[in-house]
Amino acid sequence: MAWPLEVVGWSAERMPGICRWQLGVARAAISSGSRPAAWIEVWKLAALHRLLEEQDPPAAARCRSPMLELVTDMARALHAGLPGCSAYRDVREEARWATVLYDEVLRIAPRSRLRHDRARLLHWIARREPTPARWQRAARAYLDTLLHRPFDGRAGEALLGAIECWLRVDPR
Repeated sequence: MAWPLEVVGWSAERMPGICRWQLGVARAAISSGSRPAAWIEVWKLAALHRLLEEQDPPAAARCRSPMLELVTDMARALHAGLPGCSAYRDVREEARWATVLYDEVLRIAPRSRLRHDRARLLHWIARREPTPARWQRAARAYLDTLLHRPFDGRAGEALLGAIECWLRVDPR
């Protein structure tokens, strides 16, 4: 999915308030009740922040905190709602978007707690649709949690999750 501003040759100097504007668009999409539209607008906000980091670091710094809060909340809400989804297609789509948003937040702010949440999401996906590649991805996510400050009381759960996932990849 391409961010339209990349195509038109956007620059931070020409549109100084674009981050506030996209934040408002994302909040409006969330309040409208259209889930796919909300996911896309929140992702666009994160993509815009990525562009701002390259072109206008002060603007990116001003945008960082509200953007991180909104993207984190959306990822956690998607993750929390997955067990209640009844339609198979909806579950896959929501899990995919939650993973994308977690990855975006971790790229900007590598926090252990979100790493662990992402690992749990990948573990849940692997249990639901077991393949060696999914189990391996979940195991690596748990190990990543352990490598990035696991001192928030979740180290034991991350270690057990990594062991379980690796055993599903290769039970020897």
